Amino acid sequence: MPAGGLGHNTAVDDAVNLGWKLASVVKGNAPSFLLDTYELKRRPVAVRNTGFARALAESIGNYVPKPDIEADSDLGSDLRREAGAYLEAHGRSEFNIPGVTFGARYDHSPIILAEGEGYSATIRMRRERQSG
Repeated sequence: MPAGGLGHNTAVDDAVNLGWKLASVVKGNAPSFLLDTYELKRRPVAVRNTGFARALAESIGNYVPKPDIEADSDLGSDLRREAGAYLEAHGRSEFNIPGVTFGARYDHSPIILAEGEGYSATIRMRRERQSG
């Protein structure tokens, strides 16, 4: 059961990430080891996103209404109000997911340089990669 569009968003991000890397390598603008960074960068994001989506799906899929929810009584009314609050909270959490869709960070990527590292870090990374 799709939840929050996370599978689609993750797939599009994955395709874009792989696409620009493949194009750069095929055109000769980047070394082939650039492709090795794909899984390193994208897997943690996919695991995070699918975990969040699974929790959302379980939130709604595991919900069991209480037996007297349809009763024409004060108890039934209370149970419907309780169910409504639960389902409203679920709906809000499914569509209010800041940091998941646009929150991917690649701080430890071997191809992203920290501010101020510049060209010498690129050369160091290339040499480490070729020797290791």
